[in-house]
Amino acid sequence: MILFVVVVFTVAFKLGDRPAQIQINNLPGNSHLAADTIPFNFVTTDKNNITQNAISGKYLQNENDFTFSLDNTLLLNYKKWNVAAGHQIIYSLKGITITGLVLTHDSATITISDTGAGLNTPINITLQNFDTRDLAGLLKTDTLNIGGLLNGKLMISDFEKKLPAITGSATVNNFNWMRQRLGKLELNMEKAGADFVHMVLTINGDSTNLSLAGDYFLNSLQQQLAMVLNIKNLPAQILRGFTKDVVSNAFGNVSGNINVSGTVKKPEWKGQIEIDSAIFKTNQLGSVFKVTHQAIGLNYPFINFQNFTIGDSLLHVLMVNGNICVNGPKNYDFDLKITSTDFTVLNASKAINNTGYGYAGINTNVTVTGNSK
Repeated sequence: MILFVVVVFTVAFKLGDRPAQIQINNLPGNSHLAADTIPFNFVTTDKNNITQNAISGKYLQNENDFTFSLDNTLLLNYKKWNVAAGHQIIYSLKGITITGLVLTHDSATITISDTGAGLNTPINITLQNFDTRDLAGLLKTDTLNIGGLLNGKLMISDFEKKLPAITGSATVNNFNWMRQRLGKLELNMEKAGADFVHMVLTINGDSTNLSLAGDYFLNSLQQQLAMVLNIKNLPAQILRGFTKDVVSNAFGNVSGNINVSGTVKKPEWKGQIEIDSAIFKTNQLGSVFKVTHQAIGLNYPFINFQNFTIGDSLLHVLMVNGNICVNGPKNYDFDLKITSTDFTVLNASKAINNTGYGYAGINTNVTVTGNSK
């Protein structure tokens, strides 16, 4: 089965050890499958067992390929999309051919076409008013937690290489992440040599200024990335989204400079994140905490804390030393020591939904080890 949206955005398929090639045409006319086609249906549901994504259609297995046709019942992140009639998807050892692929939902449109005849010709993709929240819905993950309308024109080429070349530009106005509006996202990518693409991504808003710039390499399996993430200013209010509203009333700024290397599947990072005069409140416990001129070291695969200090409203401090080793998504090894004296963890009046109320201060001399799993 081909999840064609993944085809569009990854375009780097392999069947066995042989790289697949992609040809996309936008030709008029109707395409009909033979009478002995087999229907297929791909469905994902959310935690309430409500259908979130659904793709259905028919396929025919020929001697050397599979021919697919999608029904006009496409559902992406609960939204009904129209699929242009007359399209066809052919998948084989020699590659993929997609004819007349146009998807629409309200004002959103995804249009795909090649630039010439034959396999491995560059593919043009045009995105208009595509809601980036649907990416998270399609992947069934809340880790993206992004929003905004995506518009852009991209070209994908060099399919015979380890990574395809993606060039062009895209923008997201009113881009938000972790429910915090950050500003305008702009992406520009251009072929800067035979085997690498130069990329510049910026996000600029009233309280946000960051960029990710550098190169990615098409013909390497070991070193595919050479980029720098430069965070001049990121609002501390973004902590609210990360903590799922455990934290509120966050103020202050986050900055940093991080080098990104390694591969697309396993990026490596080295640098530092600095927190400048951040103040935040825990909703259930009522405590107010301050982080002033503190740094977090990044030295892949370790996140390092050296005398990282958090203050309470009475100027008592909690200090963290040690590191967290990142083994993979949601897989961390801890080696931390946490110390404090009369540190305020609870300072809340009696109220509905409060976890507790009253005042509590703690003395700690705790070692945290083990794995997150």
